Amino acid sequence: MLSFVSKRPILINRARPLLPSEAYWPEVRSALVIPIRAQERPMGVLRLEATRRFTFDDEDVKVFSILESRSPRHRAGAGRSRRCAASRPT
Repeated sequence: MLSFVSKRPILINRARPLLPSEAYWPEVRSALVIPIRAQERPMGVLRLEATRRFTFDDEDVKVFSILESRSPRHRAGAGRSRRCAASRPT
């Protein structure tokens, strides 16, 4: 939730597993949460979890942030343009 509201990625690495309220799976020690935006509005988050500590690092934050920023939903009207083009008669 914090990543969604703050619009910033969150990287978590802990020696002990995350609390059940913080993780979707048991024994999670590492998590990466990337906000997903459309036209600069928050739409959701991409959440990756791992049972191994230090699975994710700052390089992963960069990579997944770049992937999110390149997604069609991030660019204004990109998805709508493709749907319109696909529905045109040939």
